Amino acid sequence: MGDVAEQLGRAKRGQIGAEREQRGAERERRAAGRAGLAAERAERRVGRDNVVACRLDDDRALEALDALVEAGVRSTRSDAASWLIQVGLDAHRELLDDVSGTVAEIRRLRAEAVQKASRYADLGRANPDRNANPDRNAEPEQDAAAGPDR
Repeated sequence: MGDVAEQLGRAKRGQIGAEREQRGAERERRAAGRAGLAAERAERRVGRDNVVACRLDDDRALEALDALVEAGVRSTRSDAASWLIQVGLDAHRELLDDVSGTVAEIRRLRAEAVQKASRYADLGRANPDRNANPDRNAEPEQDAAAGPDR
């Protein structure tokens, strides 16, 4: 009977040791996961100084953000919204490149218009009489009904 008790004791000690090893490994996995998550969060925070507040049109958008957070895909609603915006930008890169080209042309035309207006303003400063009374500098109009002899 002593042999059986001794064997049971060894088995129990082995089981306890194995359970301890499993718990230790689980703690290490959790710690590594937390460290990885912390590193990922820190990486995501880099360069994230831009803040945009927006109102959502319907509850589906809010539910989507909450689902991403609850599932652990993203850490906060803000992070989920930022991620979804980035995914949208990536998915529509061609459209955004086209729009960006158009915006660049608009900016060029606007700068050209400002430059022309500035030159016109400079002409006015060079000839103050011209801007003081523009009708005085215009050629007199003839009354068409009176004819040229009048």
